[in-house]
Order: sequence, then structure tokens, then C-alpha cells
Amino acid sequence: FGMKDLLPPCIHACPVNTDVRGYLAAIARQDYDEAYRLIRANNPFPAVCAWICPHPCEEHCRRGDVDASIAIRNLKRFAVENAGIDCVDVPAVPGTGKNIAVVGAGPGGLTAAYDLARLGHNVTVYERNQTPGGHFFASLPLYRLPREKLRQDIKAILAAGIKIQTGVEIGRDVTVRELKAAYDAVVLAVGLQESRTLSVPGADHPGILKALPFLQQVNRGEKPAIGGRVLVVGGGDVAMDAARTAVRLGAAEVNVICLETRAEMPAQSWEIEEALEEGVGLINGYGPREVVSDGDQILGLRTQKVRSVFDASGKFNPVFEPDALLTRPCDTIILAIGQGPGREFIKDSGLAIDARGFIVIDQESLHTSVEGVFACGE
Repeated sequence: FGMKDLLPPCIHACPVNTDVRGYLAAIARQDYDEAYRLIRANNPFPAVCAWICPHPCEEHCRRGDVDASIAIRNLKRFAVENAGIDCVDVPAVPGTGKNIAVVGAGPGGLTAAYDLARLGHNVTVYERNQTPGGHFFASLPLYRLPREKLRQDIKAILAAGIKIQTGVEIGRDVTVRELKAAYDAVVLAVGLQESRTLSVPGADHPGILKALPFLQQVNRGEKPAIGGRVLVVGGGDVAMDAARTAVRLGAAEVNVICLETRAEMPAQSWEIEEALEEGVGLINGYGPREVVSDGDQILGLRTQKVRSVFDASGKFNPVFEPDALLTRPCDTIILAIGQGPGREFIKDSGLAIDARGFIVIDQESLHTSVEGVFACGE
């Protein structure tokens, strides 16, 4: 048995093995500062995760074998909101004299920066936006994550002595080669910034919106132009975010259409339930075949019924029913069919890239093909 096999199931299910039993016991003693310390020991985003963590711990909670799982995430939120904000100190460690550059101030980059700073390294984070936080800040709807919670976590992370330079884009303002020359090591945590597009007739229509830019516009306080009938293509959490945001913008009818059956959808079950409660319609088992339009006006999306989404080995390989077509009327289409990596930062970097455009890394060390350059996050 490995050490993880000896952990309680709730702790084992947590990607960072948070001491769930420990902080729940501290909450029961009303020692909220200790609960917060235990939560933050393995996770520098306790406030963020108290709001948006998918809480796999609850699915594996032993209490669920008796009646119902403990509401672990809600208790985490209670502990975070009742703890002293400054109850966690960063222990002083001898400085190594090593200088590290981290590219990207999202969850991956800031976690890497925090861990490196706690090891005694000098860390500078470069972020292309004017505010750190990555997709937490730029793309996640405000109703899902109050930004003061994100600021609380970032303030505590930067208190470890991390420097941050915002408004600096790698590939435009500074290159990977320049960072490598200036620092002892470079960590790339640039995330997936590009929304994927459809490859069907009419998919190049200028009226089609991509989910990430759509969500980011709304977060900036803008109001994207959408019609009264919105169709969101995709079955993941981003599709739910886009649909629920369209509802909040006043669309009279919002539907989500995806290849998967309800049980196969990658979105979290509660995200789907909350979307349905807000009036979002769900059309399962159909894939896009053609965007129907008349000049500048989108009229609908022609789709085809799906026989199966995955093959016998479990790989994504949709098979369609011949001649089983459905045209769904709409005047706005929002694509939420996944994200991919940007390419600007890769120019002249020497980094090896795989067929999908992702940075090639060693899965154990996270080292790229370039000496001294690592990559993490999405």
C-alpha cells in the first residue's frame, strides 16, 4: 500500500489531500483559525475553493453510507469566513538566491509561485491582464465567485514575498528566451486562453460568439449584443456559465445543446441543475452540422442525432444517426466546446509542442524540452 491508500476516503479524493477530518474537527471545536490553517496547508486558494471547488471529498464521504454526506465545502466556506484573515504566517526560510520567473497569475501560476517562495526562492510573476487571478478573475461569472474572495486569497499568496508584474504578455512584451536568460528557471502557467470553434458550414459567421470572450466581456461590465433566442453549444461547466449569463443578460429563451446524454455531460451535476432551475433548456444527443443564416442574421443551427459519443475503448469518437436531423431556431449561438492553448508565447522559444498545440513536458518533473523551463496548470 502507498501512503495515499492509507488516507481516509475524503482526504484521498481531494486532489491536494486537504486534511478534511482535521478541519471539520476544528470547526466543531469552534477553532476557525486552526480550520483555516489546515485548509490552507495544501491549498493557497481556500476562499476560492470554498465557493467553486467541485468537492469530490463529499462523493467519498463515509457518512454517505449511513444517510448523507457531510456538507464539506459549505463548512469550508463557514470556516474561511469566520477565521482571522491574517491567521496564517509564512515561515521564514533561508533564501536560496535563485530567481524564478512564473508566467501567468492564474491558479496554476500563483500556486507554483507560492510554493517556490516558501522554499526560499525569489519569484516574479508576469501576468498579461492588469489584475491577477487568471480565469478566476477574467472568465468566471461573478455570481459564482465574489471577487473579494479571490482578492483575499491572492493577497495572502503575495504576502509570501512574491513580486508581480501585470500588463506584461509573453511573446509580445518579453519572450521565453529573454526570461530564461534573466532567471535561473522559468515556469510557464499560461492556461488555455483560446475558445475552440466549429468546423461546419457557416461556422465562420461573424455573429457567432465564443464562450470565453463572451464571459470576459460581461465580467468587464460590458453587455454583449445577444438576441432573444440563445443557443449554447457544449456540455461542460463553461457552457453552463455561458447559458446562465445569457439568462442574466435578459435573453427570453436560452438552450444548451450537446453531443452527450445527460449522464455523459462533463458539466458538474449541480451546475446543470442550477441552470435548469433558472430556465435554461437542455437538448441532449445532437451535434452541430450547419449554421443557418440569412446575411448578417443567424436563423438557427442544423444538428444531427448522435448514436454514441464514445467508442468501445472510451475514447471520444461520436457516431451519428444518418438522416436524423434537427434544426433548432435561434438568433445567437455561443460556442463552449472547449479551450486550447495560445501560440504567441511559443514563438522562437524552442519549446516542443505536441499535435494539439500543448507544451510537451515530463509528467513527473514538469520539465519542458528547454533546459530550465517548466510548465504547469492547464
